[in-house]
Amino acid sequence: MKLISAAFLGFLTCAAPAQNLTFERNFKVGDKTIVDVHVTVNSEMPVDSTSEVQTVVTKVYPDGSADETVQVLSSKVKVMGQEHDVPTGAVTTIKISKYGSTLGGGNSSMQMGDMSSYLSSFRDGLTVGKSVSFDTSAAKPPANRFKGTITLSSVVDGVGTLNSDMQIWSPAMGDTPMHSVVVEKIDTVTHQLISSTADVTGFPADKKITSVHFEMTTKK
Repeated sequence: MKLISAAFLGFLTCAAPAQNLTFERNFKVGDKTIVDVHVTVNSEMPVDSTSEVQTVVTKVYPDGSADETVQVLSSKVKVMGQEHDVPTGAVTTIKISKYGSTLGGGNSSMQMGDMSSYLSSFRDGLTVGKSVSFDTSAAKPPANRFKGTITLSSVVDGVGTLNSDMQIWSPAMGDTPMHSVVVEKIDTVTHQLISSTADVTGFPADKKITSVHFEMTTKK
């Protein structure tokens, strides 16, 4: 569940011309974001979960990084057709760089943005139609590590679409990398992640997981 919770709650921003996209964030104290997260785990015992997660910026540092509180407002899980409420836990605080990577605080299950921290490698942004390689596999645990390619497929009517194909190393899953295909849509005006979907395969055999499908949508 740590990977699931971390999955795809990274909050991306941009300020760019029509055919280019950058990822530098502009944090302001009080900024609040609520997202819906839906995760389907295909395994010997299929699991379907939904969560509503809120982040609030509480402090902005001179270098542009920020502290955010992270709170799971509600969470439900369905196992073998039976739905259960899941305890939401305490509010936690994390620190995020202005480029989107997690700098500390919280824990690996609550680090919003960790799954998209590879985007912090592209400080000059991306150009439409160009594929770029990234590699954060040298990062030390408990950070998730990534290696793959990303393409800015389009910027249309204020929405940028990113397509990524990558390997992911997660401390919760051991040393074997998983494979993920990700599609992210970013509002170039409000600097918010509109939606993100991902399909992850290649889990260790002992986890008995065939695949995981993630969906995340920003509510406000």
